[in-house]
Order: sequence, then structure tokens, then C-alpha cells
Amino acid sequence: MTWPGLYLGIEYSGRKRRYGPPPACQWERCPDPSSAMGKKYCRKHRGYIAMGKEPNVVSQYTKTQEERFWEKVDKSGDCWIWTGAKMSVKTGYGSFRFSLDGAPGKPVSAHRVSYYFATGVFGENHGYVDHLCRNTSCVNPNHLEMVTPRENALRGIGPTAVNAQKTHCVNGHELSGENLINRSDGGRACRICRRKIAREWAQKRRQKRALYGS
Repeated sequence: MTWPGLYLGIEYSGRKRRYGPPPACQWERCPDPSSAMGKKYCRKHRGYIAMGKEPNVVSQYTKTQEERFWEKVDKSGDCWIWTGAKMSVKTGYGSFRFSLDGAPGKPVSAHRVSYYFATGVFGENHGYVDHLCRNTSCVNPNHLEMVTPRENALRGIGPTAVNAQKTHCVNGHELSGENLINRSDGGRACRICRRKIAREWAQKRRQKRALYGS
């Protein structure tokens, strides 16, 4: 179909012209129309038939999201390993095309989908789904827990978690009691080091005034 036939609902094929939308693909529950007049199947499913696949025998449209999800999981061990696509090879988090409202799905972390199937709660609006087993490829609901963003960061291995585990500052002063300063951004600071920096700054300021007379 070419413009302006695309907007008029007209499909052209040589000298033939047909009004109205193109016929639906006859592959079971396929939502796409056939791409040319006189064709029973859409372009994708015509390719399937050319590869030897039988129509209406096994169709991904007949499976629910939950069926498609669990067929990509290896449950042979304590951790249920995701065998499908990955969000990233480096992080190891699984990726699954998922939709809550029946609309076309989008890639979502596989462990979040597993937690939703088990509890009915989707992590996006309630917090972060954290791995208790620390295995990012695991989708076992018993190994998952909903936590706040801060708690999720503290359980990780990033700079936030590393700094939170420190008991002394870089100069060896203990970060506790009166020496501990809790910053407004949630961080911590050493009171002894802060006072030392303030004294050094004041001394440089006095030297500068004595040198320049101001």
C-alpha cells in the first residue's frame, strides 16, 4: 500500500484496486493484516511457512505471559536461573517483554516479573526488588524481597554501600559519637577533619591579608 492509498484505506496491486482495510492474517490470533492482496498470511508468517513451520500448530499468541516467562527458567537448582535474553551481559539481569494492561509489552527485568507473578506487586511503584541470594540471574520468588531504594543501594557493592560500611575516615578517626557528623544529604563526615580544614583555611586567609594588607 502506498500513499495516498495508505490514508484512504485503498490497497493497490497492479491494475486491481480494493477499498477498505487489508484482510487479517489467517495465522492463529495474529493481529497483523496480510501485506498484499490475495495472501492468506502476513509477511512474517509467510516466512515461517517458507521455513517449514506448520500454520496454527504452535503460536506464541496463544500463550499467556506467565507461560512464556516460565518456559525460559531453569528450576533444576536452588536458584531458578533465567535462560532468556539479558538486560546486560555484564550485570546478568534477565530481560522479558511484559505488559500489565494488555498493551504492547516492553523489556522489563525478569526478576521483577517473577516477583509480580508471585505477589501481584510490581516493583516499579512500590520499591526495588532485591536478590537475597545475590545472583542477578535468579528469578526464584523466594530469593526476592521488596526494599526501599536506599536499602537496595546499601546492600549492593557500589560507592554508597562501600562508604556506609566504613567505621573510620581516611585519616583514621572513628566515625561515631560526637565525632560523627550526619550530613543533610544522608552522608557522614568526620568532625576532627572538618575542624582541621577550617583552621587551615583560616590560617591561609590571615597570611593572605598580612601579605596584601587587606
